[in-house]
Amino acid sequence: MQIIDPNEKIYLEANSPIPLYYQIQKIIEKKISGENHGEMLPTESQMMQIFGVSRATIRKALDLLEQSGHITRIRGKGTAIRQGTPMEEPLTYPRSFTEQMKSSGHTPIRKFVSLEKIVPDEMLRIKLKMEKNEMILKYSRLYGHEEIFPIVFFESYIPERLNIEIPHNFTGSLYELFEEYDTKIVSGDAVIEARLANKKYAKLLNISIGDPVLYFERISYNRKNQPVEFVVGRYDAKNYKYIIKLG
Repeated sequence: MQIIDPNEKIYLEANSPIPLYYQIQKIIEKKISGENHGEMLPTESQMMQIFGVSRATIRKALDLLEQSGHITRIRGKGTAIRQGTPMEEPLTYPRSFTEQMKSSGHTPIRKFVSLEKIVPDEMLRIKLKMEKNEMILKYSRLYGHEEIFPIVFFESYIPERLNIEIPHNFTGSLYELFEEYDTKIVSGDAVIEARLANKKYAKLLNISIGDPVLYFERISYNRKNQPVEFVVGRYDAKNYKYIIKLG
């Protein structure tokens, strides 16, 4: 099935200051609903006829739709409506990715990557206010949900002084584990940057080298305002976005 009839003619506002590719993007977004995921868009050639524009304009519109997570290009088949829209995270208080997914009606999926004790570098010592000879626990994992996996690769650094034991087969929420050790996370300082995926993170996130990623880092604090975790996340940018509430 297709959400646009290949024989349909859709007229754009040629004299509008709004670019034609953006008009096409918005028209297609309005036709997408939760009921038609998996349905195919017409071919590029068909959409050139439908909208009366060049291939370059169609490709620009499709690029924007793919970046926003509305469509996915399937090699040898065409362009399909994507099953999930990008995850959204409000930046008002720290909460686990597991909690966020459950509140959005998704089933969280985790994949263990590594768990090791390491000697922290000077940056980690300063951020986590560590003692000179203190070791650090580094816990790495991939997260996603039942429709999109993976979405993010997390690396958490936890001071040895907390005596938190993370089993190698651990699949639960790290924040819930912190609470079990009476170290509830209540606040944090976060940094978000736009970056490009290198070879390592492209492979982990199943994206291409040079694709955009949202780089996220946060120092998390307990009730005593002590730093208890430094976490770095690298999100597939087309599947995730942050929301900041102003006022």
